[in-house]
Amino acid sequence: MRILRALLKGKKITSQEANRIGKTTEGGRRIREIRDKYPVMKESVAGTKYYRYYLDPDYIEEYRRRNRLYRFWENVKSLFR
Repeated sequence: MRILRALLKGKKITSQEANRIGKTTEGGRRIREIRDKYPVMKESVAGTKYYRYYLDPDYIEEYRRRNRLYRFWENVKSLFR
């Protein structure tokens, strides 16, 4: 969940950074699982064989817009309960 949250914040991370963020030794596996459900993109890290992963910026914007609206609506509904 920590790795997904970092990606949703717009961070670009490598598998090693995913290990640190997720406090795990399986950051690469977690990124592969996230790639199955989310539009994760990758770019090569210059001078290495490694990749940096990130979410599609358009998806992040849509996700933020959708979630803000959803949270707002839930708060409005709770006022009338």
